[in-house]
Amino acid sequence: MKLTRKSYQRYESGTLDTPLNQQRNMSVRLLIFAGIMVFSMLAVFARFYYVQIIQKDYYAQRLEIYSRRILQISAPRGEMTDRNGNYITSNVEMLEITYMPPQRLDEATKMSLSKQFAETFEMNVALLRERDLKDLYLYLNPTALNSLLTQSERDDFANRVINAATRLERVLSRIDESMLDTLTYPDKAMWLVKILIEQPTGGRPKVIKSNVSKEEVAYLVEHNALYPGFDVRISWGRLFPYDQTLRSVIGFISTPTQGVPQESLLYYLANDYLRNDIVGRAGLELQYESILHGISSVYNLKYRENGEGFLEALNVGKQGDTVKLSFDIEWQQFAEETITRVFNESVTNRSRRFMDVIDFVMLDVNTGDVLIMASVAKTEDGYIYDPMSTILNAYEVGSSIKGATVYIGLDQKVIRINEVIIDQPIKIQNTPLKSSYRNLGAITDLKALSRSSNIYMFNIAMRLGGANYVYDGPLSIDTQAFTTMRNYYSQFGLGTHTQIDLPNEQTGFSSSSTLPGLLLDFSIGQYDTYTPIQLAQYVSTVANGGKRIAPRVFLESYDSQTGQINYVNPVRILNILDNQEAIKRVQDGFRDCVVNEICRSQFNTMSTPFAAKTGTAETSTIDENNAWIRSHNNTIVTFGPFDNPQIATSCVARHAWVETSQSNICQIITAEILKFRYP
Repeated sequence: MKLTRKSYQRYESGTLDTPLNQQRNMSVRLLIFAGIMVFSMLAVFARFYYVQIIQKDYYAQRLEIYSRRILQISAPRGEMTDRNGNYITSNVEMLEITYMPPQRLDEATKMSLSKQFAETFEMNVALLRERDLKDLYLYLNPTALNSLLTQSERDDFANRVINAATRLERVLSRIDESMLDTLTYPDKAMWLVKILIEQPTGGRPKVIKSNVSKEEVAYLVEHNALYPGFDVRISWGRLFPYDQTLRSVIGFISTPTQGVPQESLLYYLANDYLRNDIVGRAGLELQYESILHGISSVYNLKYRENGEGFLEALNVGKQGDTVKLSFDIEWQQFAEETITRVFNESVTNRSRRFMDVIDFVMLDVNTGDVLIMASVAKTEDGYIYDPMSTILNAYEVGSSIKGATVYIGLDQKVIRINEVIIDQPIKIQNTPLKSSYRNLGAITDLKALSRSSNIYMFNIAMRLGGANYVYDGPLSIDTQAFTTMRNYYSQFGLGTHTQIDLPNEQTGFSSSSTLPGLLLDFSIGQYDTYTPIQLAQYVSTVANGGKRIAPRVFLESYDSQTGQINYVNPVRILNILDNQEAIKRVQDGFRDCVVNEICRSQFNTMSTPFAAKTGTAETSTIDENNAWIRSHNNTIVTFGPFDNPQIATSCVARHAWVETSQSNICQIITAEILKFRYP
């Protein structure tokens, strides 16, 4: 069939443009569009059906969750007990007045509520900062914004040369003390309440007043309608049944106002803390924060039709675990009382007038448990009780460490068991004469310990250093002996971290000079300095047969409600001295000191057999004329019962005597403390 021009016409572009083809093209497009619309509507209706019918409950639940305003309230912290179950720190219930702002609260209502509350409840206006007081002054004296500016400054502000922030800064700088003195207590109290109800807390009730009395609570409850948004809740503080005893070890916590420390904010937020949570700031409160903190209660903040907020419980919190500590709190208190009494009795003794610190430590030799950590410092204003001093402060300790020196000599085979050495003064060229407290004559290693021979220890040191001693001649030694001795001492815990589970432990001062005469001083405890906890670990290592055990304060934690044990701090053996013959020789030397020699006056009368080693270290202090004078530290280490050692002790008394020789004050103190449990 031949197409006519009328039925078929081609544009240059090739597009069909006859009425028939246009109609057909339009019909196809309409059908396609209609199909798409029908399919889209079916898809939409199918989705609506799926959401509204099939998944109705799921999305209703998600909507509720998304619309919640979650509020967390911290649970009470875990408490701490001593090894016998006595509470060292516990929680005390405190009442707080809080404020939950209603919705759509205008400024005038805030001021009215603040004034009304301040008129009834006493507020601590000392909490107001200087900037707060200046803001209050401007609120009460709004004309000051102009009157405290010069005419030129007012013109500059009007002409926008200076902005509002600059104007305010200049005005605040010109509000002086005389202006602030015009502010009255009612004005300050009102302003403090206003600041507190405006503080951002993330939807939490805002604490307006802490530690409120029951009378204040009763009044608020009775007149609740007058104080919309105000409520009472229970909070928790720390109670210390034994007052200051062990307070520096226990540490302290923050207040709700302080919250978490700014320097650790990100860490706490990452662990689901809130900014104003109570957290440990020092000591065991900080060390075991994760155990003591507990699980917060979770609430949903809702509002009634009148705009008032209320809390719907979602999850009930849980108190932190109770922590069981190693201390024997009654023995600890007795130790502190004994030291204090000895200080008081020594007031009239002129030779003890500079004695200012006495430290005492007791360990369980088999577990490392710290039974007692006592430190009493005498000041012009009284006494300071700071047990942390026993791990922070180091002293010259003298002959107490001679047990470690004898072990070195025996283990290095520079002396033999029962070897006799003549105790008589030695003289090194260009140095003062060196001797024991008196000439002891022929003595063995055992008697060298029990009678505290310096000469015997000097011989061990010289032999260790390969010296060839000639009276009044030069002394040449191998300086490697310093390193050898220091390594041995560290295996007893001297001059190194004992690894006690408390923060900031110090190691004492390690001298660096290697002069030959100093090696001799090193062997009798007159060179490096040591902490009381190091001395205690040293004698504990001697007592238990050579096992250096890390001291521990934390024993275990358990659920505060059920008593279920959740964590146990294991006994940690740090190293073992394997020369049992040498250890036994040191033990016997310490025992002989009590039975036959210089320790017998205090310990030989006890029914429980103990072993001991005393020490007197030369040091110096400043006298009343601001001049340096020689003083002496007293020390003693003990362990017992000798046949089955259970405990070890160390005692250090700084500047125990000057001028006139006195009895070892630590020997007196230690014997009395031991008799509390071992008559």
